[in-house]
Amino acid sequence: MLKKALLTVCVLACSSHFNAMSQTLAEMKIGPFVAGKAGINTSKIQTGTKTGMTINMPPDFGITLYQPFDAKKTSAAITFDVGYNTQAVLSKPESGATDDNTLITSIHYLNFAPNFHIGGFVIGINYGIPLSANSSNKSNSVSVDAPNTDNLSSLFEFRMGALVPIAKDATGQLNFTIMGAYNLSTIYSNYSPLPSESNPSAASLAIGLSYIFNLSHSE
Repeated sequence: MLKKALLTVCVLACSSHFNAMSQTLAEMKIGPFVAGKAGINTSKIQTGTKTGMTINMPPDFGITLYQPFDAKKTSAAITFDVGYNTQAVLSKPESGATDDNTLITSIHYLNFAPNFHIGGFVIGINYGIPLSANSSNKSNSVSVDAPNTDNLSSLFEFRMGALVPIAKDATGQLNFTIMGAYNLSTIYSNYSPLPSESNPSAASLAIGLSYIFNLSHSE
């Protein structure tokens, strides 16, 4: 009998808590983002080659959902990005590197990124499904598209950065964004006969803008 009473109290307490949350949640915001990004290979570099910073093309873009925790204009929120994400790694000879023998491999993903936001600071993860890949030299005289994505791993990144409001009005909010990311996975699911520790992986830094619209009431 006591157990049933305690269970009832717990259920009622939880129900009241979630009802209160649902009543105090602020209106969700949603809008587009775009970000230019540069990255570098963080895996072990094979003997006779070296890597370097490369600009990822095209820029990342997509939609941001922004859900504040409450309607009291606090800075805490959950954000969720859905978009098109590119990772690129560069490889060139250790000596005598030119644009013709510098190779850039780009992987393009459909990405899903939940993040926690407080006071402009953002921390979260990013999961990406590979859509396509291509390799080209820096002079663009040679370019090869991957026939399929069978040998590409899913992307799994740890992300940290900032989302800082630049301007607000009744329509929405323009934000400056900066995001550093570290890929916890590797690009290829099978890298043999080359050593697995040389399977490329990347760290990146993206800088861009987002605009999130107020969905209902003006602020």
